[in-house]
Amino acid sequence: MLKGRKEKLSKKICADEISYYLDILKEPIVDYDCAILCKKSNKNIPYCCKSNNAVPLLYKTEYEYLRTLGDLWLEWIPKNKDDRELLDYARDDQIFAECKGIKYCVREQRSITCRVFPLEPYIDLRGVFVALTFMESFLQEDKNTGTKCPLALHKEDIRQEFIDTHFLFWQNILLRLPDEYRIYKHASASIRKFNKNNNTEPIVFFPSWNKNIKSMHGYLNG
Repeated sequence: MLKGRKEKLSKKICADEISYYLDILKEPIVDYDCAILCKKSNKNIPYCCKSNNAVPLLYKTEYEYLRTLGDLWLEWIPKNKDDRELLDYARDDQIFAECKGIKYCVREQRSITCRVFPLEPYIDLRGVFVALTFMESFLQEDKNTGTKCPLALHKEDIRQEFIDTHFLFWQNILLRLPDEYRIYKHASASIRKFNKNNNTEPIVFFPSWNKNIKSMHGYLNG
């Protein structure tokens, strides 16, 4: 490198990172097929597996990597004005994608979005990532089907091994991608506002090593 000339460093996630993340996100969320809780009311399709309920947002490198494993994933094509507005939520390093459908699902080719659903990082009042929580939008009733993610009603079934490995994944991502940290910090603040207005406590899942640390519990709500 020439003296005085700075090398431009790429900040995008690399394929080998994607492979590593997918490998640590293999733990099942419960000890049974959670689809049995919702698919009967969704024409035998799990609620989160219908693109009109949730369109997976993949890292572009992740999408490219998954495409090397098979043909499960395709770029999502918006069909109307509301769909096109959704595209604004994708960063330059992201792409909306959809799979071929539940009957073609290959578990080894599931996206990160599929594997982490329905939990996301919870950032406390200090700005510290301390636990996982339910994605707020999937706690709400759906106007079309009247359903929401039923795991919220079975939170005691969520496996500690799932929580621990997913916490490690999010630790990596939040340090790696500052935009992700800002998104979940804002989401956590929104959850706290809801809790304050409804006089409720946040639903959080601590990794096993944080469960007995009192300071990790003291700044959840405000």
